[in-house]
Amino acid sequence: MTAPNLTAVKFPTLHTTQHTDSHGTVTGTGIGKTHKVKIRSTTHPNWKWKGTVGDPVAGQADTYNATVQFDGPSKITDTVGVTVTNAGNEESGEKQTNSDVVP
Repeated sequence: MTAPNLTAVKFPTLHTTQHTDSHGTVTGTGIGKTHKVKIRSTTHPNWKWKGTVGDPVAGQADTYNATVQFDGPSKITDTVGVTVTNAGNEESGEKQTNSDVVP
């Protein structure tokens, strides 16, 4: 069996809420209904989604619907940079803090 050849993907929105579906499409050859779909964040190593390929998209060759759900930690911590800009449009230096990211 030959590995799927993925040529295009589209997942406009990925939810980080557990058990919430995110919908998109996958395009390529060797793809079929019920095949597994895995998505990983390139900026947050612990952020992952998994799901399955669904029905073909009508009128689009080798394109299938796909649905995934967040499969990462229920509590996500991210380092964020914070600045303040005053009424004179002068911006402070940036300070970083760790924040819990919630859906």
